[in-house]
Amino acid sequence: MANDPIQGWMPGRYNRRQLILGSTAAATMAAALAACGSDDESTTPAGSDAAPASDAAPAATDAAPAASGGVLRVGTLGGANDLLDGQHIISKADIIRQATGWEPLMSFSPEYVPEYTHAVAKDVTANAADNYTVTLKDGVKFSNGNPVTADDVIYSFTRALDPDLALFGGGGLRPILEATGLKKIDDQTVEVQLKQPVSTFKETLCAYTMAIVPVGYERFAGDVTNQIGTGPYMLSEFEIGKKSVHVKNPFYWDEGKPSFDSVEIIDFADADALVNALLADQIDCAQDIPAASVETINGTDGYKTLNAGGGGWLTMVMAVDQEPFTDVRVRQAMRLIVDRVAFICLSYSYQ
Repeated sequence: MANDPIQGWMPGRYNRRQLILGSTAAATMAAALAACGSDDESTTPAGSDAAPASDAAPAATDAAPAASGGVLRVGTLGGANDLLDGQHIISKADIIRQATGWEPLMSFSPEYVPEYTHAVAKDVTANAADNYTVTLKDGVKFSNGNPVTADDVIYSFTRALDPDLALFGGGGLRPILEATGLKKIDDQTVEVQLKQPVSTFKETLCAYTMAIVPVGYERFAGDVTNQIGTGPYMLSEFEIGKKSVHVKNPFYWDEGKPSFDSVEIIDFADADALVNALLADQIDCAQDIPAASVETINGTDGYKTLNAGGGGWLTMVMAVDQEPFTDVRVRQAMRLIVDRVAFICLSYSYQ
């Protein structure tokens, strides 16, 4: 466990909800950034004393909200292979950028339960185990001011199913849906007929790569004006391998958010450069702090590491239609012989 990453840091006087988007507007961005802030009031909004951060978003209180404005500078490990796509990612740097500008139909609560609080859909109803009705929220607009419609939902699903775009997006959708199973009911409603019964369809819709994009959307290829989404920020600048700048979406549907005027996501080639930039106040927060740097950061006034648990897991898969795994006793034996603590540690090291 010596090389396990400590995912994120935060000065003790801020909490996650104040410092990411003013609320957890995208659960994936919260997970990627972990926690962030700065004692430099010229770059981040001022905040009052707050309870220690935890992986779950804090409960609402009567405390005054954090002041809005300022620039949040986020450090991440990235490089020449970075991309920006509303539905597809390769690296963690891609995840952070994707989560600033796009949102899925549903989102996970801090308890990992599908919900609609920070998502585009108003309701997803199961008519049957293989048939669902998706209803959009009223008034949700893209960052160009156009309303989100059923046509956009169908385009988004169809694009996610495209095997030519098969990076790390759409993987949970392709085995269970074909484009012919999508039917527009009206401008706000889409019927989804799956290829088979699926009890976890709502969980699939919570994935950040299941984001809604407008009809005709394409991956970033140099024109920032084409990167249109429903998220709290929209792309202003992107120099691949170096830095991207994301400014407030003036049409963002969640009133009063986001808090920051802009977010700068800055690439670093290695963890040492990332940590040095953090301690030199060149960035306000960082993800994937190496274990070797934790003591140094914790010993620096105003900084504290945060070990944020993720939602990922590793599975042990057995082909139940092939010998010897057709025998339930063999499958049970395999589960019993696994060193579960070692398996959990292995899973964590890959996050």
